[in-house]
Amino acid sequence: VGSEMCIRDRYYYLLSLKHLTESDSIDWQPQKTNEDYLKELSKEHLKSRFQKITRIYDYVWYGEFNVDDLKFESLKKPFENLNNSISNS
Repeated sequence: VGSEMCIRDRYYYLLSLKHLTESDSIDWQPQKTNEDYLKELSKEHLKSRFQKITRIYDYVWYGEFNVDDLKFESLKKPFENLNNSISNS
C-alpha cells in the first residue's frame, strides 16, 4: 500500500508541474530541480502553495513515508488547492 501511495503522490506532483507549465508559470525542463521551479514562480500565492506540495512530495517520495488511504486524502488537498489556484490565475 505504501508504494502505491508514493506513486499517487508523485502523480499529483507531476500534474501540478504540468499545470504550472501550461499556465506559463514555470518553464519545465528535465534537468531542473524543484528548487529551480520555486525560484521561477513570481506569483506569491502559487509559490507558497508549490513550496508546500514540494515538502509533502519530498517527505513521501524520498522519505519512504508510509501513507494510508486516509492520510493520502488529507495530503492531496494542498495539491488540489494549488491546481485550482493555477486555473483561477
